[in-house]
Parts: sequence; C-alpha cells; structure tokens
Amino acid sequence: MAHMGLRLGSGPLTGRSSAPSLPSGLPAAPALQAPAPIHGCSSAYRQPWTWPSSRSHVAAPASALSTKGPAVPVPPSLGASALKLQPRQGAQPQQQQQPKEGHQELDAQRKREELEAQLRLSAAAATSSASAAGASAAFASASSTSSASSAAGMGPSGSLPAASSAAAGGVAGWWAGMPANDKLVFAATLALMLSNMGKVDMSVAIVPMSAEMGWSASVSGLVQALFYTGYMLACIPGGYLASSTGGRLVLPVALATWSAATFVAPLAAATVPTLSLTRFIVGAGQGVAPSAVVDIVARTVPVSGRASATTTSFGGLHLGTVVGLLAAPPIVNGLGWQALFYIYGGLGLVWYAWFESMVMPDLAAQDPTMTAALTGTASGAGPRSAAEAAADKVAAAAAKPAAAKSVVPYRAFLRAKEMQALMVTHFCNNMYYFTLLSWLPTYFVKDLDMDLSQASFMSMVPAMTGFVVSNLAGRFADWLLAGGMPLPTVRKTVQSISMLGSAAAMVGALAADDPAWVVGYMIAGLTAHPFTLAGLFCTPNDLSSRYAGALLGISNTCGALGAVTGIAACGLLLDATGGSWEAGLYYPLIGVLLAGIYAYVAHCNNNPIDFDARDNSRFEWEDRLRAGLKGLGLPISG
Repeated sequence: MAHMGLRLGSGPLTGRSSAPSLPSGLPAAPALQAPAPIHGCSSAYRQPWTWPSSRSHVAAPASALSTKGPAVPVPPSLGASALKLQPRQGAQPQQQQQPKEGHQELDAQRKREELEAQLRLSAAAATSSASAAGASAAFASASSTSSASSAAGMGPSGSLPAASSAAAGGVAGWWAGMPANDKLVFAATLALMLSNMGKVDMSVAIVPMSAEMGWSASVSGLVQALFYTGYMLACIPGGYLASSTGGRLVLPVALATWSAATFVAPLAAATVPTLSLTRFIVGAGQGVAPSAVVDIVARTVPVSGRASATTTSFGGLHLGTVVGLLAAPPIVNGLGWQALFYIYGGLGLVWYAWFESMVMPDLAAQDPTMTAALTGTASGAGPRSAAEAAADKVAAAAAKPAAAKSVVPYRAFLRAKEMQALMVTHFCNNMYYFTLLSWLPTYFVKDLDMDLSQASFMSMVPAMTGFVVSNLAGRFADWLLAGGMPLPTVRKTVQSISMLGSAAAMVGALAADDPAWVVGYMIAGLTAHPFTLAGLFCTPNDLSSRYAGALLGISNTCGALGAVTGIAACGLLLDATGGSWEAGLYYPLIGVLLAGIYAYVAHCNNNPIDFDARDNSRFEWEDRLRAGLKGLGLPISG
C-alpha cells in the first residue's frame, strides 16, 4: 500500500516493548490502541480492524492478510486521506499527525509491516485454539442454513459470515454468530429430516416384523397405508393451527407426538390394531409439519430470502430419506428392528428438548421482536428494504395480529383463482413425483432388466442429490428476485424448470432406445423436481404471510390425494393395458405435468392477497346441503 501514499499510523503495537526508532527530525506519532479480545476465544485473538463509521463498513479480518498482497484490503472509493485504522469496540479514532513529505512513504511501509506481523501472529493463535472438527462442522452447517442472510451477504444484525465465527469459537461461536431466523431454518431442516426418517423406518422394519409376527402381505400393507391416511387427514387441521397459533408452537408438539408414537412402536407391535394406531399418529404428526414450517418462514424471513429458507428447510426431507434408508439396515441387522424405532423416535424427542430448552430461549434473548411474531403477538417477516416493504404492503396489512379476527377465511381461499391454481398444481406435482418414485424400481427391473439392488440404488440417486439441488434452486430464485425480476415471474420460472424439465426428461426417456439413456433421463427429471420448492411451496407465503400455513394445508391435502391417485392409477392402467409402461406411466405423467404447469403459469399470481377483505360467505352448495340435512331431521344450526 505504500505506493498509494496511504498513511497507516505509527507507534507501538500491543505486545511490543517500544516502537522502532524514527529518522531524526520526524515528530512522534500517537500509538494505535489494540481492540479488546473477543469473548470466549484465545486471549491473543483480537477483533479485526475496520474502516471509520462514516465510510462503507468494510472489515479487514486477520485472515485476510497475506505476504503476497496488501495487508489490508482497500475499497476503491476510499481516498488516501480517509484511511484510518480504529478498533471495533471502545477506542476512538486518534488524530493523525502528518509526517514530513519526504518520509511519508517510508513511514507507511514500516507501519504496514508492523501491523501485518502482529495481526498474523494473532490469527495464528486464534486458529490454533479452534478445533479442526468444530470448524468443519460449522462450515458445513453454515452452508446449509444461510437461507435468509444469503440474499444480503450477512445476517440482519450485520454479523460476519458463520465460517469466520466457527474459526474463532467452534460450534458455539458459529451458533452465537448466526442470525436468529437462520437458527429457526436450521432447526426446521433438522425437524423435516427427522420427519422422513420416521416415515421410511417402517419400509425397512416391516420385512423382519412380518416374518417374526407371521403377518400376511395385506396386513403389512394396512399398517403402512395408515401412515398416509393420517398424513392426509391432518394437513388442513395442521394448517389451521399453524395460522391461528403459530408454527413455532405447532411444530415441536407435532414432532414430539410422532416421535413418541415411533418410540413405543415395538411395544404396540404386540397387536396389529395398536401398531396401526401408532402409524396413524406418526402420519398425522408429519402431516402438520410442512404447514408449521411454512408459517415460521412467512413470519420471520423477508421476501428476498424466502425461497432459500423454504428450500433449505424442505431439503431436510431429502436428507431424511437418504439418512433413514442408509442407517436402517445396519441398525436392524446389528441391534434388531426394535432398536430402529427406539433410535429414530429418541432422536425426535432429543430435538424437542433441544428446541424448547435451548433454541427458543436463545432466540428470545437475541431477537425478542421476531420471537413475538412467531406466536402471532406481533406481525413481521424479518428485516425489509424499502422496495420489499412497498412490494409487500398488502401482505403486511393482511398479517395483523390474530386477535383482530379469529376466523380463518377458508371460503375466501377457495374462491381465489390463485388458490385454485395452487391446488391443481400441487395435485399434479405430487402425482408425478410419488408415482414415479413408487414404480421406478419395478420399471427398472421388469422393463430394463436391471437387478433389484441396481434398481434400488438408482431410485435413491434423486434423494441423494435433492438437498443440494433444492438449495441451489432457492438461491437461484432469490438471485433472480434481487436482480429486479418481478416475484410472480421468479416463481413461475423455477416452477417451469421443475415441471417442464421433468416432462422433457420423460419424453427423452420415452424416445431413447439405450437403457442407460432411459435411466439417465428418468433420474434427470427427478433431479429437476426440487425446483418446485422455490416455486410451488413458496406461493402460500407470497399470497398471505398470515395464512401461509392454512393455504399450504389445503394444497398439501390435494398433493396427498394426487400421490395416492397416481400410484393406484398406474397399477390399474398397467393391468388394463397388459403391462404397457407407455400407457400406464409415461403418457399419464407427462400429461399431468403439462396440466400442472399450465394451471400455475396461467392462473396463479403470486402478489399478496388480503383474504380478510374477500368474500367468506357460505357457498350455494353449502346452503342446499344444510337444507337437505334439516329435511332429514338432523339438528343443523345456523
């Protein structure tokens, strides 16, 4: 930096007994005061120097120094006269003395070398005090939970990136430096990961359970089917609870309920009815979770970061599928099928204790306003820029406290064409995804002559890549939004990538002759599917921050119906056409994908809606039904 003529100051630094001697005739310069040590770190590590508050706040951490470049990065907007070094805390900028013109460059170079050496020693001391394992875990977690702050580059509090905090204080330092809404996203991701682990455990355990109990295939199918029955029936009530009381209250209760039901499954397996009841409870608890997570995101994350927050949270479902299926066989083989339920259910109970005893008290101290918004006592969705506030004006009006109006306007939801389009799209989306996942191993074995182990592995590839792809989709959507693209266009773009990309892949597989290309196209279509998390699953948040949970509860019920219908219809069509995969699988799924994307693009506008101001009166068919029931002598009020 000496060639720029910048003055870095003079005087002794901390840890040196005295300053180097000055050339004769030069006036003495005041000493720089070292910043206070960061709490919880090595005493040798001190906070990085920053530019004056009157300029752009650009930190110069010790890790940025290098012998191959300038000691402190200099923004181009700063002039030579404006450059000062000051501690981050406490100390005030000191008046600089101007050296004689002939010695300015020499003085600046000497002080740069002193500062570089001192900060390099401090950085080395801090690095040695942090464990390598803690730093690695913190970096991995930071990359998966930077949902809300990624759009702005740092958290709402202006904190440094989580990786830097991890280097300073391990996992504890990383957690302490994480923005409050990112902590919620991280907890929600773990919750949904445990959700899918609790769903797939029975698919593995049912084999040894059936052999031990002597169950027939119909009994095994009944036990597994009751999970989906509970899931489907709980979606709408779960959405109502999330919107009326707050997803923060609903999610931990739902997770604790399904975890307890999972934990007692080995005892309940003594009879088929009791085991079936536990699976129904597990399904019902997990049917509540998506609406609760969407409600949490709507209340705490601004529009600019909602796609990233949503895709990161729901990416936990993909993690749960992979972790659950990979961990289950060795647990069953080594410890017995009972241990699988004890471990998976116990992990959920541990999450509940961690969330209620550690996460929520920490959030209440870190961001009381956001914590209040989680239970409906205050409205808000994270920090907003002026542009976001203007764009979300209607949603802010709709997100008034729940006490203002206790009725969730379901009839107003169903009258809105945007909601009708969302329901159709969710139905088509889930019909494609779950039908293909359910029948793909059979298709690979029977039509492509693959062995079962190969077919099972290839069917798991989309789940393995799902978490990464969903996070990329969310950040891509937020990047488009930050670039000025209108919100409806952003959502329709990423939803088109999901559904049109999947349809194009099926067309390619249908036209391919080489089995390798068929497998590749199928997996490519399923890999593109997670882009729906940045489109379809963000739409309830866009339409209404207040009623996001209730809206997703309705559309998720349609999605569950689509999955059940598609799986059953594929089998019926295969039987009716003599095993034709074109008629039973390809043509129906390509058709529903095209129908779903048409409904979304043509009829779903993602601009906020004040549903409280919409018509919520009874439908005509309701009045006719009530009149008919009264005619039968039934006690119908109203």
